[in-house]
Amino acid sequence: MKVFITGITGTLGRAFVDHLSNGHAISGVDHNEERVVALRRDYPLVNVYIGDFGDEVFNDKPDVVIHLAAYKHIDLCETSPSACISNNVIKTYNLFQTASRSGVDILFMSTDKAVEPCSVYGYSKALMENMVRELGGAFARSGNILASNGSVLTTWERAILEGRPLTITHPEMRRFFITPENLVGRVWKAYCAGDRVIIPEMDYDLTLLELADQTLRKFGKSVDTYPVEFTGMRPGEKLREKLF
Repeated sequence: MKVFITGITGTLGRAFVDHLSNGHAISGVDHNEERVVALRRDYPLVNVYIGDFGDEVFNDKPDVVIHLAAYKHIDLCETSPSACISNNVIKTYNLFQTASRSGVDILFMSTDKAVEPCSVYGYSKALMENMVRELGGAFARSGNILASNGSVLTTWERAILEGRPLTITHPEMRRFFITPENLVGRVWKAYCAGDRVIIPEMDYDLTLLELADQTLRKFGKSVDTYPVEFTGMRPGEKLREKLF
Protein backbone atom coordinates (compact mmCIF):
# COMPACT_ATOMS: atom_id res chain seq x y z
CA MET A 1 0.00 0.00 0.00
CA LYS A 2 0.91 3.65 -0.33
CA VAL A 3 0.64 5.12 3.16
CA PHE A 4 0.79 8.78 4.17
CA ILE A 5 1.34 9.57 7.88
CA THR A 6 0.75 12.94 9.52
CA GLY A 7 2.89 13.49 12.58
CA ILE A 8 5.28 10.93 11.13
CA THR A 9 8.28 11.79 13.34
CA GLY A 10 6.44 11.48 16.66
CA THR A 11 6.63 8.38 18.83
CA LEU A 12 3.67 6.70 17.15
CA GLY A 13 4.65 7.90 13.68
CA ARG A 14 8.09 6.36 14.03
CA ALA A 15 6.49 3.13 15.27
CA PHE A 16 4.29 3.02 12.15
CA VAL A 17 7.33 3.62 9.94
CA ASP A 18 9.20 0.81 11.71
CA HIS A 19 6.23 -1.51 11.26
CA LEU A 20 5.35 -0.65 7.65
CA SER A 21 8.63 0.27 5.97
CA ASN A 22 9.24 -3.29 4.78
CA GLY A 23 6.59 -3.79 2.11
CA HIS A 24 4.76 -0.45 1.92
CA ALA A 25 5.55 2.88 0.26
CA ILE A 26 5.54 5.46 3.06
CA SER A 27 5.48 9.22 3.02
CA GLY A 28 4.52 11.72 5.66
CA VAL A 29 4.60 15.21 7.10
CA ASP A 30 5.76 16.76 10.37
CA HIS A 31 6.65 20.24 11.58
CA ASN A 32 9.57 19.22 13.82
CA GLU A 33 12.64 20.07 11.74
CA GLU A 34 15.15 18.15 13.84
CA ARG A 35 13.09 14.95 13.87
CA VAL A 36 12.36 15.21 10.13
CA VAL A 37 16.11 15.28 9.45
CA ALA A 38 16.63 12.27 11.73
CA LEU A 39 13.85 10.28 10.06
CA ARG A 40 15.20 11.03 6.58
CA ARG A 41 18.61 9.83 7.72
CA ASP A 42 17.26 6.60 9.23
CA TYR A 43 14.76 5.91 6.41
CA PRO A 44 16.07 7.44 3.16
CA LEU A 45 13.28 5.79 1.13
CA VAL A 46 10.55 7.49 3.16
CA ASN A 47 9.46 10.77 1.57
CA VAL A 48 9.01 13.24 4.43
CA TYR A 49 7.64 16.76 4.03
CA ILE A 50 8.25 19.44 6.64
CA GLY A 51 5.33 21.64 7.59
CA ASP A 52 1.67 21.37 8.53
CA PHE A 53 -0.66 18.69 7.20
CA GLY A 54 -2.48 20.02 4.14
CA ASP A 55 -2.89 19.28 0.45
CA GLU A 56 0.68 17.95 0.16
CA VAL A 57 -0.69 14.82 1.84
CA PHE A 58 -2.16 13.84 -1.52
CA ASN A 59 0.84 14.60 -3.74
CA ASP A 60 1.89 10.95 -3.55
CA LYS A 61 -1.68 9.70 -4.17
CA PRO A 62 -1.79 7.42 -1.10
CA ASP A 63 -4.18 4.56 -0.51
CA VAL A 64 -4.62 5.56 3.13
CA VAL A 65 -3.75 8.54 5.31
CA ILE A 66 -2.88 7.68 8.92
CA HIS A 67 -3.68 10.84 10.86
CA LEU A 68 -1.61 11.10 14.04
CA ALA A 69 -0.83 14.83 14.17
CA ALA A 70 -2.69 16.56 17.01
CA TYR A 71 -2.33 18.75 20.05
CA LYS A 72 -2.45 16.14 22.81
CA HIS A 73 -1.74 17.82 26.16
CA ILE A 74 -5.01 18.19 28.04
CA ASP A 75 -3.99 21.18 30.15
CA LEU A 76 -2.63 23.12 27.15
CA CYS A 77 -5.80 22.45 25.18
CA GLU A 78 -7.87 23.64 28.15
CA THR A 79 -5.97 26.94 28.33
CA SER A 80 -5.67 27.36 24.54
CA PRO A 81 -8.93 25.94 23.17
CA SER A 82 -8.78 27.99 19.96
CA ALA A 83 -5.46 26.42 18.98
CA CYS A 84 -6.76 22.93 19.81
CA ILE A 85 -9.95 23.43 17.80
CA SER A 86 -8.03 24.89 14.86
CA ASN A 87 -5.61 21.96 14.71
CA ASN A 88 -7.58 18.98 16.00
CA VAL A 89 -10.95 19.85 14.47
CA ILE A 90 -10.84 22.40 11.63
CA LYS A 91 -7.59 21.30 9.95
CA THR A 92 -8.48 17.66 10.55
CA TYR A 93 -11.95 18.23 9.08
CA ASN A 94 -10.39 19.71 5.94
CA LEU A 95 -7.93 16.81 5.70
CA PHE A 96 -10.67 14.21 5.99
CA GLN A 97 -12.94 15.98 3.48
CA THR A 98 -10.13 16.11 0.93
CA ALA A 99 -9.27 12.46 1.58
CA SER A 100 -12.88 11.45 1.05
CA ARG A 101 -13.18 13.42 -2.20
CA SER A 102 -9.86 11.93 -3.41
CA GLY A 103 -10.85 8.34 -2.67
CA VAL A 104 -8.17 8.02 0.04
CA ASP A 105 -9.05 5.90 3.06
CA ILE A 106 -8.67 7.33 6.58
CA LEU A 107 -7.12 5.70 9.65
CA PHE A 108 -7.50 8.16 12.53
CA MET A 109 -5.76 7.75 15.88
CA SER A 110 -8.13 8.69 18.69
CA THR A 111 -7.98 8.40 22.46
CA ASP A 112 -9.87 7.04 25.44
CA LYS A 113 -10.46 10.68 26.38
CA ALA A 114 -13.00 10.84 23.53
CA VAL A 115 -15.31 8.54 25.53
CA GLU A 116 -17.70 10.67 27.61
CA PRO A 117 -15.35 13.64 27.10
CA CYS A 118 -14.91 16.32 29.73
CA SER A 119 -11.98 18.20 28.15
CA VAL A 120 -11.42 20.31 25.03
CA TYR A 121 -8.96 17.68 23.81
CA GLY A 122 -11.42 14.84 24.42
CA TYR A 123 -14.24 16.66 22.64
CA SER A 124 -11.99 17.42 19.66
CA LYS A 125 -11.20 13.72 19.25
CA ALA A 126 -14.83 12.66 19.79
CA LEU A 127 -15.98 15.02 17.02
CA MET A 128 -13.46 13.61 14.58
CA GLU A 129 -14.32 10.00 15.48
CA ASN A 130 -17.88 10.73 14.40
CA MET A 131 -16.74 12.40 11.21
CA VAL A 132 -14.57 9.41 10.35
CA ARG A 133 -17.60 7.15 10.80
CA GLU A 134 -19.67 9.42 8.54
CA LEU A 135 -17.01 9.23 5.80
CA GLY A 136 -16.57 5.45 6.11
CA GLY A 137 -13.02 5.63 7.43
CA ALA A 138 -11.47 3.82 10.39
CA PHE A 139 -10.38 5.06 13.78
CA ALA A 140 -8.40 3.47 16.59
CA ARG A 141 -8.95 4.44 20.21
CA SER A 142 -6.04 4.02 22.62
CA GLY A 143 -4.97 4.73 26.16
CA ASN A 144 -1.68 6.40 27.06
CA ILE A 145 1.39 5.48 25.02
CA LEU A 146 4.39 4.50 27.12
CA ALA A 147 7.63 6.42 26.53
CA SER A 148 6.00 8.81 24.06
CA ASN A 149 7.26 12.36 23.55
CA GLY A 150 6.47 14.27 26.74
CA SER A 151 5.66 11.08 28.65
CA VAL A 152 5.35 11.25 32.42
CA LEU A 153 7.93 8.43 32.60
CA THR A 154 10.59 10.72 31.16
CA THR A 155 9.64 13.45 33.63
CA TRP A 156 9.78 11.04 36.57
CA GLU A 157 13.10 9.51 35.56
CA ARG A 158 14.66 12.96 35.24
CA ALA A 159 13.30 13.86 38.70
CA ILE A 160 14.74 10.67 40.22
CA LEU A 161 18.17 11.33 38.71
CA GLU A 162 18.07 14.89 40.07
CA GLY A 163 16.77 13.78 43.48
CA ARG A 164 13.50 15.67 43.23
CA PRO A 165 10.10 14.37 44.43
CA LEU A 166 7.81 12.68 41.93
CA THR A 167 4.63 14.64 41.24
CA ILE A 168 1.32 12.81 40.75
CA THR A 169 -2.03 14.50 40.38
CA HIS A 170 -4.09 12.07 42.49
CA PRO A 171 -3.30 8.77 44.27
CA GLU A 172 -6.33 7.05 42.69
CA MET A 173 -5.85 8.29 39.13
CA ARG A 174 -5.84 5.26 36.82
CA ARG A 175 -4.85 4.96 33.17
CA PHE A 176 -4.51 2.46 30.33
CA PHE A 177 -0.99 2.13 28.94
CA ILE A 178 0.45 0.47 25.84
CA THR A 179 3.84 0.46 24.12
CA PRO A 180 3.97 2.17 20.71
CA GLU A 181 5.07 -0.99 18.91
CA ASN A 182 2.22 -3.04 20.39
CA LEU A 183 -0.33 -0.34 19.60
CA VAL A 184 0.79 -0.03 15.99
CA GLY A 185 0.92 -3.79 15.46
CA ARG A 186 -2.56 -4.37 16.85
CA VAL A 187 -4.11 -1.37 15.09
CA TRP A 188 -2.64 -2.24 11.69
CA LYS A 189 -3.67 -5.88 11.98
CA ALA A 190 -7.26 -4.87 12.77
CA TYR A 191 -7.29 -2.25 10.00
CA CYS A 192 -6.10 -4.78 7.42
CA ALA A 193 -8.82 -7.16 8.62
CA GLY A 194 -11.39 -4.52 7.70
CA ASP A 195 -12.26 -3.18 11.17
CA ARG A 196 -13.56 0.38 11.12
CA VAL A 197 -13.73 0.93 14.90
CA ILE A 198 -10.52 -0.38 16.43
CA ILE A 199 -10.09 -0.60 20.19
CA PRO A 200 -6.96 -2.71 20.71
CA GLU A 201 -6.13 -4.51 23.93
CA MET A 202 -4.01 -2.37 26.23
CA ASP A 203 -0.83 -3.64 27.88
CA TYR A 204 -1.49 -2.24 31.36
CA ASP A 205 -4.30 -0.84 33.47
CA LEU A 206 -2.51 0.90 36.36
CA THR A 207 -2.85 3.74 38.82
CA LEU A 208 -0.24 6.43 38.34
CA LEU A 209 1.04 5.55 41.81
CA GLU A 210 1.62 1.94 40.70
CA LEU A 211 3.39 3.18 37.56
CA ALA A 212 5.53 5.51 39.65
CA ASP A 213 6.49 2.61 41.90
CA GLN A 214 7.54 0.51 38.89
CA THR A 215 9.63 3.43 37.64
CA LEU A 216 11.27 3.90 41.03
CA ARG A 217 12.14 0.21 41.33
CA LYS A 218 14.35 0.53 38.24
CA PHE A 219 16.49 2.79 40.44
CA GLY A 220 16.32 0.55 43.53
CA LYS A 221 13.68 2.71 45.21
CA SER A 222 9.92 2.57 45.84
CA VAL A 223 7.01 4.87 46.64
CA ASP A 224 7.39 3.78 50.27
CA THR A 225 10.90 5.23 50.47
CA TYR A 226 10.90 8.05 47.90
CA PRO A 227 9.06 11.41 48.25
CA VAL A 228 5.89 11.72 46.17
CA GLU A 229 3.85 14.92 45.96
CA PHE A 230 0.16 14.94 45.00
CA THR A 231 -0.61 18.11 43.07
CA GLY A 232 -4.37 17.71 42.53
CA MET A 233 -6.41 17.00 39.39
CA ARG A 234 -6.18 19.51 36.57
CA PRO A 235 -9.15 20.84 34.57
CA GLY A 236 -10.35 18.32 31.99
CA GLU A 237 -8.96 15.27 33.81
CA LYS A 238 -10.83 12.20 35.06
CA LEU A 239 -9.80 9.75 37.74
CA ARG A 240 -10.38 6.90 35.29
CA GLU A 241 -10.75 6.78 31.52
CA LYS A 242 -12.90 4.39 29.49
CA LEU A 243 -12.17 2.74 26.16
CA PHE A 244 -15.79 1.87 25.37
